[in-house]
Amino acid sequence: MPEPTHRLALHLLGPLRIWRAGRELTVGPPKQRAVLALLAGRRGTAVSRAQIVDALWGTDAPASAANAVHTYVAALRRTLEPDRGSRESGAFIVSRAGGYELRVPADAVDSSVFVRRYEEARQLVASGDAPAAFERFESALGLWHGEALSGIPGPYAALERTRLRELRFAATEGWIAGLIATGHLDAAIVASSEAIAQEPLRERLRHLHMLALSRCGRQAHAIQAYDEARTLLREELGIDPGRELRELYERILAGEATAESPPATPAAHRADSPWPSVTPRPPSPSGSPWPARPPRPAVSPRATRSAPFRTYALRPSAHHPAPLPATRPEAPAPAPAPRSSPLSPHAGHSLHQLPATARVFIGREPELQQARQKLGQDTADCRSTAPILTVDGPAGVGKTAFALELAHEHTDLFPDGQLYVDLRGTGDAGARSAFDALARLLQGLGVEHGRLPHDLEGRVTLYRTLMHGRRMLLLLDDAAEADQLRPLVPPGPSAVIVTSRRLQRGLVAREGAQRIGLRPLDRQTAADLFVALLGPERCAGHRATVERLAEYCGRLPLGIRIAAGTMAANPHLCPRELAERYEDPWTRLDHLSVEGDGEASVRHALEASYLSLSPEAARLFRALGRSGAGTGGPADTIGPADATAFADGDPAAARRRLDALADVGLLERSGSDAYRFDELVGIYASERAAAADRPTARSTLMMTPIHDDGFPGCCLPDALARS
Repeated sequence: MPEPTHRLALHLLGPLRIWRAGRELTVGPPKQRAVLALLAGRRGTAVSRAQIVDALWGTDAPASAANAVHTYVAALRRTLEPDRGSRESGAFIVSRAGGYELRVPADAVDSSVFVRRYEEARQLVASGDAPAAFERFESALGLWHGEALSGIPGPYAALERTRLRELRFAATEGWIAGLIATGHLDAAIVASSEAIAQEPLRERLRHLHMLALSRCGRQAHAIQAYDEARTLLREELGIDPGRELRELYERILAGEATAESPPATPAAHRADSPWPSVTPRPPSPSGSPWPARPPRPAVSPRATRSAPFRTYALRPSAHHPAPLPATRPEAPAPAPAPRSSPLSPHAGHSLHQLPATARVFIGREPELQQARQKLGQDTADCRSTAPILTVDGPAGVGKTAFALELAHEHTDLFPDGQLYVDLRGTGDAGARSAFDALARLLQGLGVEHGRLPHDLEGRVTLYRTLMHGRRMLLLLDDAAEADQLRPLVPPGPSAVIVTSRRLQRGLVAREGAQRIGLRPLDRQTAADLFVALLGPERCAGHRATVERLAEYCGRLPLGIRIAAGTMAANPHLCPRELAERYEDPWTRLDHLSVEGDGEASVRHALEASYLSLSPEAARLFRALGRSGAGTGGPADTIGPADATAFADGDPAAARRRLDALADVGLLERSGSDAYRFDELVGIYASERAAAADRPTARSTLMMTPIHDDGFPGCCLPDALARS
């Protein structure tokens, strides 16, 4: 790096070093250096003392950690500003409420300069300026002089070291792609060989190495390189190479990736293009486009031993020119690689795990259009979280059918395949854990059961590694909580559809998920669904009755399908007779079920939502059902004031419990601080209230003394006797 021109300059891309006015300073002991590295990595941002303690010691912080932090900061201030008075505020390390901030410009920290140059290079690739991108990658890599934060202890340094290493190799890939695009093939072969020795499981490096070999006319060596990559991936991870590497291999076999004039600018992305698919994006509001905790590369102990990390330069420079490749005779082309097993998910075809769509699907066009816009967005950026679409709504509203309709419609946008997991958020056996769900996803991606990591972090790391760069659609059905979902969300360019009865506030707030809220169908669409399921002949001349039936079914697709199935099973039953059965609200839920099939029951679906409530929210639900509030039509609404009486007089608690009921579809939001029951939910709330009241009434009244003919006894009212 050139001689620093700032008053303060810090080097993190190697052993931590610091200059002030051109003179190198001695930073002090390792923990003190770790404090400075943390403040430099988060320059311009206040870092609390608690965060510093976590960064230095993690969960093993001693009781004296807070005092030690104060001592380290005081020593750093003396080092950086030896002339500062003890009571004067510092120019570089400034005290903030509960913490400290390092005030230096962005170009005073070499890691910040590296990230900026790397991002600029990616923008130049996207704009088609290959020569400028190549120079920018080269200048970014020129800032490195060893392992980042070398010798700095603590959890933060370990995470930051991993993050910067990942970016270093991403920049190396961009620089090697520039070598290939500008015709420096020998240098590209050497550089990619050195990088592969350090990151043997990185498929992008393998791709560039094979491409450079093939363009040099060394097809036999390129095929041999593919065989080596495939063998390593199978032995270490139990998987086959990804789609792009396989496609390049097939082009080499077909003679379509031989020596040719490299493009001056990156064209549309294809297997024999050295440039990754890049879409420009603005930096994040925090000023850094990089996540604080990137996934660690899934390198096995065996792979690490065979290719230890070396700290020599990965690029040629004026002082360290790239060595020429050794001359050696061409190796004979090996026999064609054996075909993968038909059971392998990567045997030349993509994954298709989506269940079939519903036989009849009607309506939801506004919601589908909104969802199409989300899925149609460009998701080529592999660094950011995959775009997430959450579909929520009350029980029986058709969330899974909607998600499957949407997913099947967009399979062509995700050529690497579609994955599906039922998370059983409302299942009787309990929600599926993220650990178990990752096992299913990894096995779908080709990992053998015996090779699955035995801890959650290991499975997450392997999953993100396998999903990196792949364009797949992931459907996570019937989710429970955000914590169950987060480990399953891959990086782009994939996309995720989540269905849940619960409004996923956490995913919307933290991951930027887009919410699609489904409500019961409108009256006309609900009637159209009934006619489409049963057939127009059975419904001819009964339109008004069919619409009334749809209302009795709550305009829920589940209820409508059950009603249509009842008529389909009895060819002598007409819509008028079925409507008469459903007319009584107290027996309606009995009819809206299929005997022997718990999944085909509106009451069972509502029960799963009810059982997910906290005791306080469940108590409010029963109280509202007992009172009959919110069931008298659109104008009959429930507000926090109405619910306060059932929340021990606490308006804030009443509002939280109303929101909890609305979040799982047991109340409908009809306005600001206004809620109401859908008719079937209101009926179910009354049932739960009556069921809860029976044992209380029985135990109270059975113990009430009465006198009859002079003998004390107990009264059992007829209503309780019938229960």
